[in-house]
Amino acid sequence: MTKQTLSIEQMQHLKELGLELKDTMLYWIVYKVGNEKNFVTTRENAMEVIDESCGMLPAYTLQDVLDALPLQIKTPLYPKGGKYELRIKRMVFDEGRVIYSVVYEKEAYIDWIVLYSDGVLIDAAYFMLCWAIENGYVETNKNE
Repeated sequence: MTKQTLSIEQMQHLKELGLELKDTMLYWIVYKVGNEKNFVTTRENAMEVIDESCGMLPAYTLQDVLDALPLQIKTPLYPKGGKYELRIKRMVFDEGRVIYSVVYEKEAYIDWIVLYSDGVLIDAAYFMLCWAIENGYVETNKNE
């Protein structure tokens, strides 16, 4: 089975970067340190099993990560004053890619500012989200 959600460590890292974690369909049930019984469940089920021995942490799906990414970014590095658009690629012979790129249609040329590639598309999207946060393209509670 392919990876369906970000890991606990990835979610905690996003929180440390200042991303306000939004409600989502799935949640990690996180037991105290050293306990390997952590699991993902729906919000409704999480509310039923949560107690003083564990906590709840959102478990972002690929859709949640993509929703957190800006559809386009403007950067002074772009020579023609335009914007780089978010693009996602999956090819049979290649890994999943998440890219901010621009296509010069008249020149049949593609330029990109950042690209993350991984065998697991959700991980490539996660690395792109971290980059976008660290470079100020995503609002965080640290920007306030």
